[in-house]
Amino acid sequence: MTPRVIAIIAVRILALYLILSGLAIFPAFTKTGFSGFFLLDPQCLFIILGVILWLLAKPIANRIVSDETSSTKQPKSQFSKQQIEVIIFTVVGLLILVYGIPQLVSMIIYRKSVAPLVADPLIKIKEVASFKSALAYQIIEIVIGAYLLIFPHHFVKALENLRGKIVNLSKKAKSTSIK
Repeated sequence: MTPRVIAIIAVRILALYLILSGLAIFPAFTKTGFSGFFLLDPQCLFIILGVILWLLAKPIANRIVSDETSSTKQPKSQFSKQQIEVIIFTVVGLLILVYGIPQLVSMIIYRKSVAPLVADPLIKIKEVASFKSALAYQIIEIVIGAYLLIFPHHFVKALENLRGKIVNLSKKAKSTSIK
């Protein structure tokens, strides 16, 4: 298998997982009925994102495994450490986005529906502060996920640099301890 085929399989496994996770809520909706916010429910967003990932698996895989990483002189069944790390960082970025976006939508909908119900000014101030900090965290998480998805090569290079520095430090520590 080529790196591109493995990336397609990984994206489709993630898509299938999301679709099945979203489908787990349908028994609850058939008993309570569908509301106008059904499509904005985080579980329904899992289904929508899962279908989108399934349909876009090949273009996403092409983005994950670019021509420069897939054109090596190794046999097709072997992968370099750098190719595997690029695939892993990209899938992690996808996971962060897939879980972060529905969470963000859920937070905003909850805030819009609950905020008018709070009458006590002190509780309202505390609730607003809590919402703002959770919103900032969620936005930072989504930005990190998007960056991992779009630029996994940067993280791989940074990881290689960090490994090199750690190896150099350990060599220096060993050489000074021997003296």
